[in-house]
Amino acid sequence: MSSPMPNTMKHAFKMPVELYNRLGDMGVLPKQIELVRGIVIAKMSKSPLHALLAGEIGDILARIVPAGHVLRKEDPLSLRESVPEPDISVVEGERKDFRDRHPSTAKLVIEVAVSTVEEDREMAEIYAEAGIDEYWIILAGTGQIEVHKRPFAGAYMDCRVFGRGEVIESGSLAGVRVAVDEVFASVRQ
Repeated sequence: MSSPMPNTMKHAFKMPVELYNRLGDMGVLPKQIELVRGIVIAKMSKSPLHALLAGEIGDILARIVPAGHVLRKEDPLSLRESVPEPDISVVEGERKDFRDRHPSTAKLVIEVAVSTVEEDREMAEIYAEAGIDEYWIILAGTGQIEVHKRPFAGAYMDCRVFGRGEVIESGSLAGVRVAVDEVFASVRQ
């Protein structure tokens, strides 16, 4: 008789942000986790399409992010109950400002959603609670970008989906305009 199938359920652990950050500083946390609402969860691996789109938006923003802001790629934000590592974030300040701590908010956060659209949409509440001015979700499957703006009381008041031929103008970063076509230029749709 064969043995039973191993339990494939994900294991979750509760942990406060302070302990999570302290353990991270000590180098004892695995790299493929993040803290969401006080629960340590495993991050999904990234597909080639995910890496391509994150690289494209990162390159575009690197050319246009205004002075006094830092472009961060897959770097932690230390929020009230969560320590997400968004694909891209733009924070006010200089790199050296975050030598001893992670930023606690951002002007803009971007996630690339290939197979995680619902999970990325659920993160909107966490980002709005943290006062993050804008949250963009790059929808790989449709060639669109979902833009959330105006956080208030744990929710974004404005949400709009931009498609091919449209340009997103940031409301929180002066001069930041991104053409949807440019983000998806390397992707055949």
